[in-house]
Amino acid sequence: MGIVIFTKDDTKFLRQYSCLVMYDHVDITPDQPNITYVLRTKKFSEQDVLYWLPYIKSQLIVCMDKFPRLSKATKELVMFDKPDLKESHNKLSHSTRVILKETDRLRAYHHAQHVPIPYALSFIKSNVTDLAFFRRLATIGLELPDVYTHALFAFGLSPVPGRVSWPKKTKQEDGPPHPFRSDDRYWSEIIESSTSVANQVRIQAKEQLPKGVKKTIQEEARWV
Repeated sequence: MGIVIFTKDDTKFLRQYSCLVMYDHVDITPDQPNITYVLRTKKFSEQDVLYWLPYIKSQLIVCMDKFPRLSKATKELVMFDKPDLKESHNKLSHSTRVILKETDRLRAYHHAQHVPIPYALSFIKSNVTDLAFFRRLATIGLELPDVYTHALFAFGLSPVPGRVSWPKKTKQEDGPPHPFRSDDRYWSEIIESSTSVANQVRIQAKEQLPKGVKKTIQEEARWV
């Protein structure tokens, strides 16, 4: 009996082995010992694993975006090919540099297709000052297919001179705690001036108290 290997990228298997590729479902019995069978599909259940395992003489590579739920016993019969996160990050970083600096814009277009748009855009915003580019990007918006944005990244930009600047992390400002509304501008002043309100926040979300305000419950002044 061979083995089923789940992966999200079958590239390395195609390079390493003599492969036969199938789509959507297994339409050729994977019973040849010298062939690695690759299935690209959206669905391959635990029942499919158990059905095909006795026939597999080598390995069946199941390439899919979301892996199925498997029982503990079935997990011991399969393998999961987990991506190398460091290698994946290096590929993204390299492709992004190609988009920004490559003079061959056809090559830049090829790399743009393999970089998530938000990731590429974060670098573009840190390195590109061409307002015309951003106007064209706003015109495309998010309604058109990604291929238009990839084309704009490649052919709407001129190669960036000098070193590539990495995007800076932006610090997110904390919103007001309960019971304040999100648009309350003076919530911190109210907490500092009202012991009863501050105590309410201390009970519900003391980590959101303004800096300098005590986190322990304070005694409230009462009229006699």
